[in-house]
Amino acid sequence: VSVRARTTYQATTDHNGECRLCQLVPGKYELTFRAESLKTVRRSRLKVRQGRVTRADQTMVPPTKAVWIPK
Repeated sequence: VSVRARTTYQATTDHNGECRLCQLVPGKYELTFRAESLKTVRRSRLKVRQGRVTRADQTMVPPTKAVWIPK
C-alpha cells in the first residue's frame, strides 16, 4: 500500500493483509494498492481525521483480460 500526499508513505501488509500508517496529518490522501499478479487499485480522496481511525479495505483481483469470441 502506498499513500500519496505531499510525501509518499509505503507500508507492507502482514500475514493477515493488514497494515497501519500512523501519525498521518489530517487531510485527503490517495492510496495505491499493489500486489504481484493482481490488478493495481487507486483510491483517491480518502479522508483522514484527527484522533480517528480511518479504514481502507480493498479486495485485490486479477487483472481483467479481453476475451475474443469468434462469430
